[in-house]
Amino acid sequence: KLIKSFIEKGERVCYGARVLEEGGFHSLLTKSAIPGLVIIGSSAGYLNLYKMKGVHNAIRSGKLAGEIIFQALQKESTQSQIHDIYNEAIKNSSVYEELYQTRGYPSSFHVHNYLAYIWSSLAFSNTTKKLLNMLPRKRTRSCCNSTKPSQNSKKLVYTPHDNKTSFDIDKSLALSGVHHEYDQPCHLHVAGDKKEYETKSISTYDKIEERFCPAKVFEYVNGELKFNAQNCLHCKTCTIKSHDERVQWTPPEGNGGPKYTNMSVSYTHLRAHETLRYLVCRLLLEKK
Repeated sequence: KLIKSFIEKGERVCYGARVLEEGGFHSLLTKSAIPGLVIIGSSAGYLNLYKMKGVHNAIRSGKLAGEIIFQALQKESTQSQIHDIYNEAIKNSSVYEELYQTRGYPSSFHVHNYLAYIWSSLAFSNTTKKLLNMLPRKRTRSCCNSTKPSQNSKKLVYTPHDNKTSFDIDKSLALSGVHHEYDQPCHLHVAGDKKEYETKSISTYDKIEERFCPAKVFEYVNGELKFNAQNCLHCKTCTIKSHDERVQWTPPEGNGGPKYTNMSVSYTHLRAHETLRYLVCRLLLEKK
C-alpha cells in the first residue's frame, strides 16, 4: 500500500524485463577468457548489484579486451597468451576492485530480504563490510532448483488490473516496442524430450512457464507447450527458472526484440560487445 500511494497517480511510459546477473564478486568466472573467446559485460557477471549498475563495467571490460587484443595482434601473440594477459588484466582493473568492495552484498539476499535492506541502508561502513563478508560466499543450488513444487506452495490470487498500478500484459507489450519477424525460426526450444518436460512441468510445477514469463511467451494448449516467440522481451528468465534449465534461449534472427525508448534500460553485454567491436576495428584501421 505504501508503494502504491507513490505510483498510482503516475503515468506508465514503457514496459520491459531483464534478468540480472546478481551473483557479484564470488560468482565471477575463474577465467573470463579462453583461447578464441573473451567473456565481457554482464555475460561475465560484472553487474554491481548494490548500485544496480553494470554498463560502466561492461564498457570498461570491453575496452580492456579491445586494447589487449590489439596489442597482441601487433606482437603476434598466440591465443593462449592473449587470454592469460586478459585474465590478469581484469583482476587488476577497476571492475574487479569495485565488485570486491561490494562482494558481500548479493549474499545478504539469500539470508533474508529484510536483513539485506537494513544492511544496504548502512552503505559501506566498516562494520557492515565485516558482517557481509561473514555470509556464505556462494549459493549452494541453482535458481531452478530453488523452485518449490506447486503442492508445497500457496496459490496467489491477483486482483483485477486497475490500469493505475497493475496492467494487462497485452497492453504492456505494446509499450515495449517488441517485434520479431513472423516467419523466422523460433528462437526458443526445450532441450531433450519435450513431452517428458511438459509432463513434469504440469504435474509438479503447475505450468510454471505461464507465470514466470512477463510476456506471455509460454502457453499450454491441450497439454502441449507452445511458444509465442514474437512476444519475447529477451529477459532470459526461462533459461534459469525452467526446471533443470531445459528451456533454451538463442539469439533471434535479425534485429528482433524489444525497442526501449522511454526507459533507462541497457543490455550491458550488447553494449560491451559493441564497444569491443568498435575499438578493435578502429585500432586495426589505425595500424593500417
